[in-house]
Amino acid sequence: MIFPNALDTDISWQVFYAQGSTTTSFQLWRKPSGCKFIYVYAQGAGGGGGKGAAGAATVAPGGGGSGGCMRFIAPAALLPDILYVKVGLGGPGAISVGPGTAGGTSYLAFEPTGNSNSLIASLPGGGGGAGSAANTAGTAASATTLNWSAALFIPSSVAGQAGSAGASGANGNSTSLTYGAVQGLATSGGGGGGNGTGNGAGITRNGILKTVTAGTGSGGGTGYDAENINKLIIPWEMMQNYPGYAFTGGAGGGGHSTGQAGNGGNAAYGGGGGGGGNTSAAGGTAGNGGKGGDGFIIIASF
Repeated sequence: MIFPNALDTDISWQVFYAQGSTTTSFQLWRKPSGCKFIYVYAQGAGGGGGKGAAGAATVAPGGGGSGGCMRFIAPAALLPDILYVKVGLGGPGAISVGPGTAGGTSYLAFEPTGNSNSLIASLPGGGGGAGSAANTAGTAASATTLNWSAALFIPSSVAGQAGSAGASGANGNSTSLTYGAVQGLATSGGGGGGNGTGNGAGITRNGILKTVTAGTGSGGGTGYDAENINKLIIPWEMMQNYPGYAFTGGAGGGGHSTGQAGNGGNAAYGGGGGGGGNTSAAGGTAGNGGKGGDGFIIIASF
């Protein structure tokens, strides 16, 4: 999707999204005629939240980890006329007892392959939140592998944020995450699930986004989905309404003592999915994990 800048017709922005629902493919970027510099911002995909085993009174599933991000400005003369972009899909949340799925890897490359010799940069996805008898959070995506970008440009790379661990102890609450805790990262990990009558973990705002409310315990409340923008819009407009590029993970689901625990919330771009809530008694039903957010890549030409 290509947008001319509202204030400067010499700048164009192209936003690349993940393609498909289960697999994603390489997409083509063509260098505009007369282009002197390009700016790249890439956000990796987040991992899905986990699902617990009903009646496991001591633990609840963890939230997924977020993807990392990278950015650089480069003279257009150092780049060929065509680049290849592959955007990672967010990891699905667990719908049966176990961990969520890790987010997919995103690539910016000279050729449409995953071969390291052709990569400008690659962004691994965040890890899936644990389920079953573990309350471990999904791991943060490691810093971007910079490949050729480190040799040709001066890139900046930020690792992701880990999800929140699920509640430990019968009727325990999961601890909330703070958006913005990782400086330079435009998203967050997912909240962990609550156990029994305990609450899931919310995502606490840090200035520019609303708090993402967690599912409450006892009633088995579902964790809220992240505040999301269905499609990225012209970056100038984004900066007016959402300073920078700002998204969050999904909140954790609330626990239930005997019945249906809450599902984890789905994440926005790059965020981790929320962990499902758990029940403290046999016969109940644990909540599903929330989906991790897809990645995206923005290329501006000017």
